[in-house]
Amino acid sequence: MKKILIFLMLLSTNLMATEITVIISGKPGGSFFDRSQMYIESLKIKGYDVKVDNIGNISQSVHAFKKTSNPTIMVFSNNHAAVNNLPHNKENFILLEYVDPLFLCGSADFVRDPKIAYSKSFPKKNLVQLLNDQGISNPKMVPYKNSGAMLKAILVGEVDFMISTQSKSLQYLKYNKGICHAQTSNKTFLNIPPFKTEHEVLPILHATVIGKNINHQIKNDIRAISQNKEFKEYRFKNKINEVDNDYNSQLKHVQQHENIWKF
Repeated sequence: MKKILIFLMLLSTNLMATEITVIISGKPGGSFFDRSQMYIESLKIKGYDVKVDNIGNISQSVHAFKKTSNPTIMVFSNNHAAVNNLPHNKENFILLEYVDPLFLCGSADFVRDPKIAYSKSFPKKNLVQLLNDQGISNPKMVPYKNSGAMLKAILVGEVDFMISTQSKSLQYLKYNKGICHAQTSNKTFLNIPPFKTEHEVLPILHATVIGKNINHQIKNDIRAISQNKEFKEYRFKNKINEVDNDYNSQLKHVQQHENIWKF
């Protein structure tokens, strides 16, 4: 009888461990939303009982993440960590999925007082400083909810330029409506030069996944999911930079670059 009770207790614990909440912190059209959906589907395939908290707003999602007492994961990034008081650490860090430089794209010639789209999650004053370093004075900064919205805005002529992620910038180039003038890696990338600036290190998005109240098995499963065919095809399609898969190296890299967003 005692052995049966112990078995039932262990079985119950295992069943509870399969429940996991995925917070969707981005809106449709953005990478946060797309990546969240892929994790949701992949976790379901692995047999998890997935609960979805579709919030669609990063600050509200961070608040929900901090308050939750349930096993929870959320796609995240270093720029959000820097401004939402949720730094990456050994307790919450699951993986660094990829790194993503920012690109300045638009018309071939710089216009006077240009309208420039940027994400609400990017620090405006830092971007204005980078633009000034390129010789662009008095830019009219127009905030958008995500990179998908920025791409639509520049294609229909709402703005002259955009500062966006690599994937959406490369999509923009396919329309042959303009060029990309500069990007924030420290060397020429895809024939696009780095920003002219006095700063030695520029802001680069580090796309991460964080978790709370999760065990090692869940963490290992999520790291394995990030290497499956669907995710690899997503990164290849968007020409996203692959990263070292070692956990400690990833965490160290993310932490070192986190505060760059506050320069």
